[in-house]
Amino acid sequence: MKPVCSVSLFLVVLFLPGFATADNSRLAGVEFSETTDLSDAVERFNAQVNRISKVGRAQPPLTVDEIVASIRAWDRKRNPIAPGLLAVFHRIAETQTLPADSAIMFTQGWTPNGDYEFTVWWVDICLYYPRPDREDSKFVYVHRIRDRTISSRPRQKRIAVDSGLLTLPERERLAAKHFAAFISGADAKQSSDNKAENRNTHSRGN
Repeated sequence: MKPVCSVSLFLVVLFLPGFATADNSRLAGVEFSETTDLSDAVERFNAQVNRISKVGRAQPPLTVDEIVASIRAWDRKRNPIAPGLLAVFHRIAETQTLPADSAIMFTQGWTPNGDYEFTVWWVDICLYYPRPDREDSKFVYVHRIRDRTISSRPRQKRIAVDSGLLTLPERERLAAKHFAAFISGADAKQSSDNKAENRNTHSRGN
C-alpha cells in the first residue's frame, strides 16, 4: 500500500492514503526493536488489542496466516512498490519473522476530506526507517492487512497533513537499504532470552 501522507506518531511520520487523516488518539499497537517471530508478534498484538480497544475486541483476532496471505496476494499493479522494498515483505512471509524497527498497528478512527468521521478497524505492518531530512523523525512504510469501515458521524475536526520532502521512489529505496540485512538473512532471529526481554518492552497503547 503506497505511503503518501503523514500524521505525527512519537516523532515518526506515517505515509499512507487514509493515515493522512487517521486520528492518532485512536491508533496504537506493538513495536519491535529486534527481529521477532511473527507468531510472537501476533500474540502480543492481540493481547494489546484486548487490553485497550473496545472496537478491536469485537473483531476476529489477527493471525499469522492472515498476514502471510496478505503479502502473498500483493497486487503490484494496484499497489505499486519498489522491488527492494517488496523483498522485505517477501522475507517476512518466507521466514514468518518481523524485522527490527517494525510494528503491528491498529487504527480505530478516520477523518477523510469530507463531512464525516468514521470508526474503522485497520490493521497494518509498519516498517520504520531513517528520514534524512529530519533527524528527529522516521518514515514509516505501511502495509494494510485488514481494512473495515464500521460506522460514521459528522466530522468534528481536521488533522493536518505533512506530505514529506522526498519522493515515493526515494523513500522506498531508503527503506530497502535500511532493511538490507533482514532481506539477506544477516539479521538473524533473536535468542529466546532476547525475545522474552523484548516481550516486556516496546509495547504501547492509548
